[in-house]
Amino acid sequence: MKKLDPKHWQRIEALLDEALDLAPEAREAHVRKRAEGDEELIAQVLNMLEASKEAETFLDSTNRSDLNKRWRVCLPQLRKMLKPLLSWSVQVPIA
Repeated sequence: MKKLDPKHWQRIEALLDEALDLAPEAREAHVRKRAEGDEELIAQVLNMLEASKEAETFLDSTNRSDLNKRWRVCLPQLRKMLKPLLSWSVQVPIA
């Protein structure tokens, strides 16, 4: 495995950005063409694309109403925890 030096990481990042701008069915062919036979680069970018797809699938399949219910339950507790941090006042004038 190549050491991820800055130039290699820039290649990964650029290729990933390009691929994400394309339709999902065109991404792999684009990566293979642009990587010019660098199998390690191809594998790294395709793995990142797969992880991105899995994350999108998870977020799309999440029941939003369930998340909203959980958020409504957690919000009062969060406000209670943050209240001491947010309700401050100046006790002694600064001068």
